[in-house]
Amino acid sequence: MVRLFGYALVVVLSSLPALAAEPGVKVWTEKVAGSDVPYSVAEGVVDAPASVVWSIVSDCNNYKTTMTNILSSQELSRSGNDVVCKVTADLPFPLPDLTSQTKAVHTIDVDKSYLRKWSLVEGDYHINEGSWTVVAIDATHCKASYRLRVQPKMPVPDSLLTTFQNTAMPKVINNIRAQSAKKLAAAAK
Repeated sequence: MVRLFGYALVVVLSSLPALAAEPGVKVWTEKVAGSDVPYSVAEGVVDAPASVVWSIVSDCNNYKTTMTNILSSQELSRSGNDVVCKVTADLPFPLPDLTSQTKAVHTIDVDKSYLRKWSLVEGDYHINEGSWTVVAIDATHCKASYRLRVQPKMPVPDSLLTTFQNTAMPKVINNIRAQSAKKLAAAAK
């Protein structure tokens, strides 16, 4: 079974474009002490106010349209700055889709910095944690950082999972850029 999923993931990965295909996005991994599962990190400047980017990354009800590779998403509850979301990731064939329920804590310093940090409650993962950090550079630009650490319950070699994450990560930042531009254009009408 491990070989089947490993082979399938190799086929999928070989069809994906290289990391360098997304200009202006930095991507790296960060080791986690005591674990073989690192954080994958992507960071880039977005030509939009931090509040606009925050309105996108903090709204899990719309992740299906605002994030890449999301099949469905729903905010299950909100209490103050604590938000519980259910998200299903749309993995390429022949891999199964993966669903998780996560609890996020939102920390906001209006028009300066925003943080959405989540951890796994339950789902198809052993590990699913990460964060969005949005920091204002000036009134019309911000830096968006996306950190993700996942380990699905299905058997996938860690090295292949890390390669998949690092290939998809730059696309997430560029998608946030595109969604921000759409919001700004709609607001200007």
